[in-house]
Amino acid sequence: MILKKIAPKIYWVDFDTQHELAATFVRFQEHYESPQFKDKVFTLGQYEAWYKTTRSHGEFSYYSDWNGFNVPSYAFKAFTDQLFNPLTELESNLLITMVFGGVDFDEDFYLVGTHGGEIDVLEHEICHALYYVNDEYRNKMNDLMSQYDLSDLHTVLINMGYHKDLCEDEAHAYICTGFDEDQIMTCPDSLRKAMIAVKDQYYPIIA
Repeated sequence: MILKKIAPKIYWVDFDTQHELAATFVRFQEHYESPQFKDKVFTLGQYEAWYKTTRSHGEFSYYSDWNGFNVPSYAFKAFTDQLFNPLTELESNLLITMVFGGVDFDEDFYLVGTHGGEIDVLEHEICHALYYVNDEYRNKMNDLMSQYDLSDLHTVLINMGYHKDLCEDEAHAYICTGFDEDQIMTCPDSLRKAMIAVKDQYYPIIA
């Protein structure tokens, strides 16, 4: 696990494997954005049981389903306040790494996570970070999206498992960085080009 500060208020942690990444982030991420567990305190067992019901194969495939994560500072509060105790060893390791990496949990920040240094995934997660920490960036993106009907895209995102309150953020990140082949999403080319131009103005240089 390697932690870097890559922009003001934005930290990036990279893991060796997808499994370690997802197993570390699962409760942090889903406390932030799960349609079922957002803002709630829950055990890993409770989350696993629910997640199985959302998959046609009925298995807990979370650790292979997701390969990028993004969490705002306020979502860590329930963990640092010990509401989620006992933490898993992986959760504890992440929090300790963040402390020694200079993260101040009393300040506003955003953490993104990837594995293997995947730049394409990192780009998507950094878009989320910019949307949270930079008001000017967020306002420009929202202004562009407000000119189009993106209700179909929002429906797809909700069906993928995102909380409805985060559809604007997720829509903007997907539009800026593209969709996987198995994701049936579309948006106007004019919107995509305009939003990518905004992203390029604010995107940090990754050393």
